[in-house]
Amino acid sequence: MSTWDELWDPTYAARARQRRPGRHAAPPVGEPARRTGPGPVTEARHTVRREVRRLHGQALVPLFGGYLLLLFLCSAAPDLLGTAVVGGVTIGVVLLLGQFLLAFRVMRLFSRDARTRLDPEAARLRSLAETAAAESATASAEAATAASAAASAARPRSEVGW
Repeated sequence: MSTWDELWDPTYAARARQRRPGRHAAPPVGEPARRTGPGPVTEARHTVRREVRRLHGQALVPLFGGYLLLLFLCSAAPDLLGTAVVGGVTIGVVLLLGQFLLAFRVMRLFSRDARTRLDPEAARLRSLAETAAAESATASAEAATAASAAASAARPRSEVGW
């Protein structure tokens, strides 16, 4: 069959999966099954990402809302924004200064929430990742030691250099 005929064949995909099993295939006989669910590091990473998105949303809404309100008032009511409050200070200038104050307040709240909610989760993720890396390094070192011991035991005495 040519390549084009294979592509149009409705059973081609099923036959290709049988020839080359993907990552969802069962392990070969004699090999232990791998864990299929997410590990603790993955779950902690998702928790940190969720907290970051939540904090960014909470910070963005008031800032963006205040900015859009200022833009709307500039286009819809320029006379209102030009009204003097005290001397040469207008309502527009007061609202602009209020936008800066709002930005600083939101940044302060964001940093407080990040310190109380995000930092503990990040520390937990860091410790889980370090533990997993240490376990992986220990397992690979043990495997390398076992492999070198097996290789040296398999060599004849004459090759050792005695």
